[in-house]
Amino acid sequence: TPEAEAKPGIYVITAWNPVGEYSTSVKIEIQEAPHHLEYARTDILYILGEEAGYERLPPEEVDATNLSELGARFFHNTLSYIGSRVSLSISPKLPEGMTMTEQGEISGSPMEETRKKGKPGFTEPMEYTITATNNVAQDTVKIKMEIVRRPKILKYQRLEMMCSMGEEIADNDVVLCDGTRPYLFEVAHDKEEAQKRFDVYDKDGGGTLDAPEFRKLLRDLGEKLNDYEFRWTLTQVDKDNSGVIEFAEFWEYWKPLPFGIDMETYNGTLYGRPLRRCEPAVYFVTVFNKVGKLTTGIKVHVLDESTSRDRDADKRRQFWYSGVRTMRYPSGDEY
Repeated sequence: TPEAEAKPGIYVITAWNPVGEYSTSVKIEIQEAPHHLEYARTDILYILGEEAGYERLPPEEVDATNLSELGARFFHNTLSYIGSRVSLSISPKLPEGMTMTEQGEISGSPMEETRKKGKPGFTEPMEYTITATNNVAQDTVKIKMEIVRRPKILKYQRLEMMCSMGEEIADNDVVLCDGTRPYLFEVAHDKEEAQKRFDVYDKDGGGTLDAPEFRKLLRDLGEKLNDYEFRWTLTQVDKDNSGVIEFAEFWEYWKPLPFGIDMETYNGTLYGRPLRRCEPAVYFVTVFNKVGKLTTGIKVHVLDESTSRDRDADKRRQFWYSGVRTMRYPSGDEY
C-alpha cells in the first residue's frame, strides 16, 4: 500500500536464473483519490447582470419587512479538495455569463434567471454538481445557485390620484414591475418633506411640538379638525403621554395613506374609499424582492364634498361630443 504520492517514473525489473536474465520496464505513478471537495459557498444568490454573488441568509434571519435574503458579498467562489491533481466538470451547464476555471473557481455576471417551471415571474435555486476526476477515482460536490432580477421598473395605471371623500376609487394597479417575484409593497409620505414641515413649527428647535403648534401643523397639511377631533387625534399621536409630539410620533401618524385608502402589500394595488380630506401630496411606493428594492412616487389628492362638486361641474363644462356616445375634453382625451 503506497503511503505517498509519486510522479510518473520508469522502474526496471530484472529476472535471472543460472542460465541467464531478462529485464523489462514499467511506468508507475502514485495518485491520491480526490476527497473532501468543498466550495467556500454552497447556497448562493446572484443578481441578474451583476458580477457579485451573495451568500443566502437562512430563513430565520430574513427580515420580513424587506424580504432581503442577501448575506455576505463575494466575487469568486473557490473550490478546495484533498488529493492528486484532477480534471473538473459541472452539470448542468452554468448560466450564460458565468464560467468555471480549471481550479474550480466559479465567477461571472449571469445573464439569465433560474426560472421556476410553471410559475412565471418566479425563480428557484438550481443545483449544480461538480465532479473531480483523476486516474484512480472521482468525487463530487453540489452547490445551489439562484439568479434573481432586481426591480428596475415600477409603473402604475395612474401616477396621480384625485378622488372625493366618501367615494370608492377605482383600483390603481401596478401595470409593470420587472423584478423577480414574490414582492412586498409599502407606501409612505415623503419623510424629508414631513421633517421640514415639522421643523417650521418647532420654534425652539427642541424636537417637539406642543398642542397648539401641532394643531397649526395639521392645518398646514390640510387637516381641518374640530376641537373634539383634535383632542382625540392628540391622544392617538402622543403615544408616551408626554404632552408634546415628537417627530417619530408625528411620522407614525402622518406617513400612511389618507384614511380610507389602502394598499395590497403583495401586489401594490391602491384601493378604498377616502374618508379624510388630503391636500395634494406625494406618497412613495417601494417594492421589495429578495435581492433589492425600487421606489416611485404617486400624487394623491382627496377633495372634500364641496370641492368635489365644483371639480365635477368644471369637468362637465369642458367636454365636447365626438360621435354619438364619446365625450372628450378640449385636449382630445376621453371623458
